[in-house]
Amino acid sequence: VLASMVYGCPCTLVEPGMATLPAWLETISRTSATITGAADMAYRLASRLVPRSRVDLRSLRIATTGGEAVRASSIRLFEDHFGVPGLVRPGYGLAEASRKAISSIGVALSTKSGA
Repeated sequence: VLASMVYGCPCTLVEPGMATLPAWLETISRTSATITGAADMAYRLASRLVPRSRVDLRSLRIATTGGEAVRASSIRLFEDHFGVPGLVRPGYGLAEASRKAISSIGVALSTKSGA
């Protein structure tokens, strides 16, 4: 949403939930969206619930997944089912980055105090 405001490009939000999985992909297809993101479960279920013939996802340039455990099998299933190889990229947010930064500091402090 922020990138949309900064770069002045349109942004369409789709309500999350299992009932809206087809609407999510239909919106991408209808608007020729170039960027999307969803949880691993959404990619896995969409591959099972939405026929490939119903949507055209070739406009997508970036698709991220995160917010829960990311399974390589979910990514492969989605990419194979919709014919978009190499599209989905795992993304990790601030929580993971913060945890890494704090754990690195903790290790450095432990090393110094043990010297």
